[in-house]
Amino acid sequence: MRILLFLATNAAVLVVISLVFQIFGLEGILQENGVDLNLQALLVMSAVIGFGGSDLAGRDKMIAALRRLQQASGEQESLPDQLAAFGIAGGVGHGLKRLFLSHPPLAERIAALESGR
Repeated sequence: MRILLFLATNAAVLVVISLVFQIFGLEGILQENGVDLNLQALLVMSAVIGFGGSDLAGRDKMIAALRRLQQASGEQESLPDQLAAFGIAGGVGHGLKRLFLSHPPLAERIAALESGR
């Protein structure tokens, strides 16, 4: 599911970029200067880079990096209600809120890598 959300998000960003370029006439300016903006190639490249990085680094290095990040961040779950209300940080969401998290919590990511998922 997250892979589909990742690809859909990248595709949506590229659609917005192409619309903005068309509205403001930037495509014509780029073409006049010899720049061929291939948005499909950009989407494929972002997918390859996004998924290929973890394969190149290896599972053990990814786990070690996530553990260091977890230690550095301290993963504070108990924040004052004033901060949590503004969405600055806070506990993991549930239901629909959880679907829109950019990344799963670090503990879940580490567990998934350790189990081979």
